[in-house]
Amino acid sequence: MNLKIIDYFKEEYKARFEEIHLQEIYKWKAFKCFQDNWDINSSEFVSMLNKSLEKTENLLVSGNYWPRLMLLENAEVSEDEVQELFHQLVREETDLSTRILDFQKGMKTLSKINFPEKKQVYQDHRAILVYLSLIYPERYYLYKYKMFRDFAEIVDYSYKPVRGRIANIGQYLNMCDMIRNELEEDQE
Repeated sequence: MNLKIIDYFKEEYKARFEEIHLQEIYKWKAFKCFQDNWDINSSEFVSMLNKSLEKTENLLVSGNYWPRLMLLENAEVSEDEVQELFHQLVREETDLSTRILDFQKGMKTLSKINFPEKKQVYQDHRAILVYLSLIYPERYYLYKYKMFRDFAEIVDYSYKPVRGRIANIGQYLNMCDMIRNELEEDQE
């Protein structure tokens, strides 16, 4: 990875902080709302989940992208099953790729049963990384395949992402950790 390019982006971020802050503050609000309301063991899981995800508009809702809606609709019909899928998703002793694939498979199965007329479940890598980032903001990062692909190319990251591959997630998290280490060295 080309650290000179990372340095360039750090300096650009500092120079444009106010502008970027105004554009991105919604993410901090979404994380705050989630952290204030999340309780994986709630006996009122659906209402807790709805309240926790209340401010995730651009993260889980945009254009024709509806993971929050499909998650909540499935939770209303199959509350215990969705709650259990989240328990499995956060079980850190299990390999991350397995957890992601199991969550996707579980949500797809529930959606087929609950809403057989709906073709799209929307519980893709992006949505699942949003959930994990909201739950464990110190460990995970928000993910979009295209942004990862484009940024990896710009900074000469050695891995070349391929759409839909689960290996992208581990590589993305590795790249983000490397960048985080660089950022933490710059206290400004």
